[in-house]
Amino acid sequence: MVTYVKWQQPLVIDVIDRVEKLTATGAHIKQAMQNQLVEHKEYITRFGIDKPEIRNWTWPEK
Repeated sequence: MVTYVKWQQPLVIDVIDRVEKLTATGAHIKQAMQNQLVEHKEYITRFGIDKPEIRNWTWPEK
């Protein structure tokens, strides 16, 4: 089962695209986020489940 809790990457990419000051300085971060999304999709395609760091993720303690 795929739970997909990696909402951070699309959010970060969207912010970089929308904030003009981040377009140039955030390009490497945007590329890293896009790479993580591709890797995650490939992992799911191969194994049918989320990667362990996604599957085992929990909210941090306050």
